[in-house]
Amino acid sequence: MNNNTKFQWIDNDTDVSEILKKCPKGLLKTIEEMEQADLAGDFFLFDNVSDSFDVSTKIMLQNGVITEEERKVLLFKYNCPV
Repeated sequence: MNNNTKFQWIDNDTDVSEILKKCPKGLLKTIEEMEQADLAGDFFLFDNVSDSFDVSTKIMLQNGVITEEERKVLLFKYNCPV
């Protein structure tokens, strides 16, 4: 996504590029869906996809792909409750 894009529900100022390098392609697709829902102003879709994002980050944490701190940063950026 273009760095100049301004989101409503996704934090525009938090850089997660280094964390995303560790993430599987499936999570990146989920993030794209969240970004598209945000840009379309579709909160219902955004909220539904963010549930999947939350579960995916929990699995990544359990599998040692990311740390607890990295998960918190991702959840903050994508406006999921920590």
